[in-house]
Amino acid sequence: MNIAQNWRLKAQRYRLEGIKCETCQKVTFPPREVCPHCREAEMKAKLAGKFEALAVTSEELRAAR
Repeated sequence: MNIAQNWRLKAQRYRLEGIKCETCQKVTFPPREVCPHCREAEMKAKLAGKFEALAVTSEELRAAR
């Protein structure tokens, strides 16, 4: 397997897969083992279908002088 294929197999990179907490119903991206909202470990329901991006962030790094 080459590097590009391996990179695309990572769920959160190209497929934008997240997960939904079964306890508090909050959606988390990227997927985690424990819910960052309620701290429960019931993160089993994977997301599917189309979603809308609510925020987009951009960073610019400049060289130190």
